[in-house]
Amino acid sequence: MDDKSMEFFSIKGSWLKINNPEVINLIGLPKDLNEIKKLKITGRELNSDVPVPMNFRSFKGLPDKLPMLESIYVYDSVIQTLETLSAEIPRLKYIWFSWCHFHNLKGIPKTRNYVSFGGCKIDSFEGLDINNLNILDKSAQHAFLYKTSFSSLHSIDHTTLWSVLIEYFSRFGNFYAPANLTPKGIDLLNACVNREVNNANNPLVFVRRELPHIYPPDFEGRGISIDSEIKRNGINFLINVLNENGIEYSGFQNWEDAKSSGEGMEDWIYALSLEERLFIPEKIDRLLEFYKKSPAELALEYRSNPKSLSKVKIERLIHEGDPYILKILEDDEYSTLSPDDPIITQISKKFIVKTKNGKILL
Repeated sequence: MDDKSMEFFSIKGSWLKINNPEVINLIGLPKDLNEIKKLKITGRELNSDVPVPMNFRSFKGLPDKLPMLESIYVYDSVIQTLETLSAEIPRLKYIWFSWCHFHNLKGIPKTRNYVSFGGCKIDSFEGLDINNLNILDKSAQHAFLYKTSFSSLHSIDHTTLWSVLIEYFSRFGNFYAPANLTPKGIDLLNACVNREVNNANNPLVFVRRELPHIYPPDFEGRGISIDSEIKRNGINFLINVLNENGIEYSGFQNWEDAKSSGEGMEDWIYALSLEERLFIPEKIDRLLEFYKKSPAELALEYRSNPKSLSKVKIERLIHEGDPYILKILEDDEYSTLSPDDPIITQISKKFIVKTKNGKILL
């Protein structure tokens, strides 16, 4: 191990910081980290919002047991899978991922409070089940995505999809990070919203009606007019009630506190009843059905019979295809597809890189 790699981490008190952008995993960490309470993986300077791309890919090398670890922060990384985050962490409360790219969410650990994805890109929700996260704060179940885009909804369960819909359609959702789905996927996603209920409870409608002297029709909010904002499918009222006008506004940090005191319960109960009416169950079922099959299953069907897939399924295969899907389509033993098959060609184009000397790498 060279001197540079020896300097990839620092320990200050109960903080363990990985601060070398060249590090790809955690091999080389001390085995005894029993007193560490916070783990931070970033190349950013203290209090800086300037991203520093990390080569970090894997938690391989993390000790098997971290008895005191309470929070994990990861910035600006491309993470293939979280399955290497397999340590025993009995006191883990929070996980923050900021501006990270995930191929899937397999191996995501359980936490006591919440998992947050901010400004991230998620290729697949495979591995994520909100019911299995041990989240005690019910409002946090609706706030685990923030400015985060996603490329597929395959393998997502009904409860998790519900939470994704709430956060995605909120004012901080698709305004900043539109879903990176196929056109058919976008149509099915938008169709899930009960527009009548949504428009009747949108806080921006209330703002225009009740406070015109403060927010006139041409008021610009984040560079977009309120009229334009209202036309968007913002599920803002629910987010506000859960996170502002409900539990937190009343001075309580979680559902149990509010429940035991009785205060703030009217807002909370109304929010839950509104949540049940904001989305159309039949439309959600159609969305889940469309994403029922994995890209691998679509690839196997196409390999066996290229005419077996509909146009929208082929669009999904191309859109969600990756090097693993290419291997399935190009398998020498089973595939009869030609190297210049149009689907293989279109997926391959996504991973072509031109070097400085003009060579093309796949």
